[in-house]
Amino acid sequence: MDKIQIKDIKVNEILDSREEKTIEIILVNKNGKEAKSQIPKGKSTGSKEAVSLGYEKAKENSKKILKELSEKDFGSISEIDNFLIELDGTENKSNLGGDLTLGISISFARLLAQEKQKELWEVLKGEFFKNEAGSTPPHIFANMINGGEHAENNLAFQEYIVVAKTENGVKNATENLINFYNNLKETLKEKTGLSEIPLGDEAGFCVSLKNSEEPFFVLEKLIKENFSESDFKLATDIAGNSFYKDGKYTIDKKEYDSPSLVKYYKSLFEKVDLLFSIEDPFYENDTEAFLSLKNSLSCEKIIVGDDLTTTNKKEIEKNKEKISGVIIKANQIGTLTETMEAIKTAHKNNIKTIISHRSGETDDCFLVHIAKASNAYGVKIGPPARERLLKYEELEKIYT
Repeated sequence: MDKIQIKDIKVNEILDSREEKTIEIILVNKNGKEAKSQIPKGKSTGSKEAVSLGYEKAKENSKKILKELSEKDFGSISEIDNFLIELDGTENKSNLGGDLTLGISISFARLLAQEKQKELWEVLKGEFFKNEAGSTPPHIFANMINGGEHAENNLAFQEYIVVAKTENGVKNATENLINFYNNLKETLKEKTGLSEIPLGDEAGFCVSLKNSEEPFFVLEKLIKENFSESDFKLATDIAGNSFYKDGKYTIDKKEYDSPSLVKYYKSLFEKVDLLFSIEDPFYENDTEAFLSLKNSLSCEKIIVGDDLTTTNKKEIEKNKEKISGVIIKANQIGTLTETMEAIKTAHKNNIKTIISHRSGETDDCFLVHIAKASNAYGVKIGPPARERLLKYEELEKIYT
């Protein structure tokens, strides 16, 4: 078995796609080989997510970890992750920082991949998903119009998503999405009278429209008139936490309680033919509303947990009756091993997994390798623009 001994941990401060500070972790083994990872950051976060402590604390804590690592060697990702989990000793990585522990976890996995002369996804699959067959390209969830906390406009919902099917290959799906994105830009220029359309945090278009429903009709009309319904579907990330207060939800200046919001979403699915997936429709602790919505819709519709489940196997297990899909974000939990355990828990309960980026992204494409290793249902990587293009390029590369 290949064993790796860590001789140095380097922590660098870098900027994410929003020009906010995050960290890059470089591990050096006893032979002088290096591997690095860059950690994304989210804006819309669940209360149970792993804590990010930032550069200064990561640098300080890396010295403590390195001291504990002295003379130890590790033959698997889970070995070093379990060491980090035990050393931290908290539920949310508040001692060491989930940004630091995830950086070490991913960088170690890349060192292991170097030793084995394999791709990152192959090492992940070999350790965590050896007995699971299949490697179908995932659906691509591309956030085309930004709202909520990701944009400065009047839209309550955070993401209006076009989902590209990949039965004809990732390259074809990417080309379809690029064409759609460019067409949408021109459509929004005509609709708003703006000569340039600003972008939100995730490179989706950031415009104010008549109300929070109108983007769905704009996207659906564009698909039906200029593209093929066999290529695209629609999804949304509502981010219900962001417009919930004191038991009420406010959408377009109108208040809803949980039962009336369930009815609202049900009617939304009826109005928008191509809408099939809704993420975080309610406040994260409004769990009965999740169940009520799921029970009121056909089984073809996907109710997705994110703030509800925070890539935590315990939360996924606890809420398994209330959702049919789950967002997986490695930095919500803080190690690759715990991320894979969350995916396995979802698989066990027939819950679809969507491996997701964050609003503050980096050049690191580790999420694509997680998707490939685990045979995920989908990847959520934003539109094919700016820094998000790197994820598309990596998808094409490993699914070719």
